[in-house]
Amino acid sequence: MENYKATNRTIFDKIFDNRYFISFVVVIFIILTLIYISITPKVYRSSAVLEISPKDNFINLTQTNVDLKKSYEVYLQNKMDLLQSKYLLSK
Repeated sequence: MENYKATNRTIFDKIFDNRYFISFVVVIFIILTLIYISITPKVYRSSAVLEISPKDNFINLTQTNVDLKKSYEVYLQNKMDLLQSKYLLSK
């Protein structure tokens, strides 16, 4: 037994000789897995936090910034309308 050298061919032959036993064990584990999955209760839990904040603080209210602020407020309102729509709430 000390002079025994395992080659790829001998390992493959051993696996091939025991292919029915290996297949049987795999099938048994698949069946046990399916039984376990069907018995255990299904628990799904998820949570999310959504924060919408303005990009800029608009501290310097020049005419350009006022226009930008108004357009950005419209943009935010459109986003909020979209997020609060019944279509998204039902998903």
